[in-house]
Formats: sequence, structure tokens, C-alpha cells
Amino acid sequence: MIAKAAAFDPKYADSASSIALQIMDGDVAEARRLLDDTPDTNVALAKVLASQKRYDDAFDSWSRLSLDDKTTVFKDTSITLLGIFSAANKLRIAAAITGDLFGDSGVKPVTGQISNGGFESALKLRDARPFEWNIAEGTDPQIGLSTAAKRSGNYSLWLTFDSFESKAFRSIFQTVAVVPGATYEFEGFYRADIKSKATFKWEVIDPTNSVRIAVSDDLALAGDWTTLRVKFTVPESTDGVLIRFIREGCGVAACPASGKIAFDDLSLKQQ
Repeated sequence: MIAKAAAFDPKYADSASSIALQIMDGDVAEARRLLDDTPDTNVALAKVLASQKRYDDAFDSWSRLSLDDKTTVFKDTSITLLGIFSAANKLRIAAAITGDLFGDSGVKPVTGQISNGGFESALKLRDARPFEWNIAEGTDPQIGLSTAAKRSGNYSLWLTFDSFESKAFRSIFQTVAVVPGATYEFEGFYRADIKSKATFKWEVIDPTNSVRIAVSDDLALAGDWTTLRVKFTVPESTDGVLIRFIREGCGVAACPASGKIAFDDLSLKQQ
């Protein structure tokens, strides 16, 4: 009777899914069999399972939807689930949902790969989606794309510094889904012509606790494209890392910096 009620009116699907899971002692396959394997049932199961922190089972139920259902009829629910998975730091799942929801706008994250590492797509100064390049608040450096000097493709990332205050600095960063326990090498290429007592580098941190996993050497003055590499092992407790450009060595309010740094062809390679 509960199954029939849910089939007749989708507003009962959430309650029906919760009851079916209780009756079947948490067996998702049996609950789905009782309720029929329909889009409404799978969406309802995904929501209930996510609320129970059974994230893999919730994602499996959501994955049974067609791409059209994910992005139209159930888009609001898909976005809600994306928020739940992201908040729980289930980043490989979040990356997969992001790719389905926003792939038509160029956001198609892949586990173990930096998105737009060659900077051939536009950057967003605000409201960037998960797994894209995000630019922090601040006034310096100016951050944008340039055709003036690129290692490959049509563009490189240019950072132009002209500041005196420490608080003016802003970073560029990206969250990347990775395999827990795997070893990766972050590689990129840069050119630097900058004057500052501060040092500039890239770091890899664990987004679940903000603990640094690895950091690059200080960027040196370089008129030609120079390689930077950082090898790191992902903690077993996370399936994502945050890669960001940082400045260190500014212990006072005044931290003058002037000049330019360019980056191109940033990538991750699993070892």
C-alpha cells in the first residue's frame, strides 16, 4: 500500500523510501524492489541515504537517473545532494555530480586531474563552481589570462603585483578529487620577474582539516619557462586536495611586491 501511494503521488516517495529501508533492515536493493526502480524512488532513496551518511549508496541511487532527469526534473535535488556530499568532503562523488550538472558549461572535473590547467578557458573572478579555479578576495595581484607569453596553447595565467600591504595579497586555488592513499606529482611551469622580500610557492593541503600535505620550493626569478614539481601522498582519510598559490615571509603589515609571475600547463600525475 505504501509503494502504491508513492507511485501514485511522488510527494510520498521520501517517506516510503525511509519506511522501506527500515523494513528491509537497510537493504537498498530490497527497498528499491519493493518500491519499484523508478526515478522518483531513486531520488527519494538518495536523499534518505545521504541523510543517514550512507554516501556511497546515496550516490549509487542518484547515478541511476538519466542525465536529463538529473539536470531538469530533479536538478534542485541534485544540487542539494551536491552540497551534502561537498560538506561531507566526499569529493570524488561531488566531482562526478558537478560534471553531470555543469558539464555543458565546461565544468567537467575528473579524479586526479586539474581542471583548466593550461588556462585555455576563462577564469571567474567570483562565483566559480566547485573544482574550478577560484580567486580569493583581495586587491593584489591582478589575476588574468594573457597571450603575451604562453608555454603552450593560446593563454597563460598572469599575476601582476603592485602592492605594499600584506593584506592586499589574494590567492588562486582549486579543489581536485583524488584517490585516497595514492601518490601524485603536481607539475607546472612558470616565469617570474618580481621584486619582494616575500617568497611565493604552491602548496597542497587536506581540505578536511587544512593541514599542509606538501609545498613547492620558493619560486626563483626566471626569464624562461621553468619547471616546478611537488610530489605528495594523499592521506587515507580524504579523497580530495586543495592546490593553491601562496605567499610567505610577510611578518609585518608592509610587504611590498612588484612585478609579474606567469604559470602554464599545471597538472597532476599519479605515480
